[in-house]
Amino acid sequence: MKTYELAIREIAAAHEKLGEPMKKEERELLEAMNTYQLAQELNLAKEALSLRQMEEFLELTRKVEENERRRMAKQEQEEKTT
Repeated sequence: MKTYELAIREIAAAHEKLGEPMKKEERELLEAMNTYQLAQELNLAKEALSLRQMEEFLELTRKVEENERRRMAKQEQEEKTT
């Protein structure tokens, strides 16, 4: 597999993971790009995917912290009543 074909495949995969499947026209545009342009597109796709993953991780972290605060508050309340 040629490098540019792999790059196009990786860009398409990033689009899928971001919930926006690549359209045929978009793929054709990628196929018309030179190697430098394709590398830039690949970097942008990876950056977008990385940002999405960080957002999801931060949201999960917030939920865990919120649950932990509730658990601790409940535990303190139970200790006060006993």
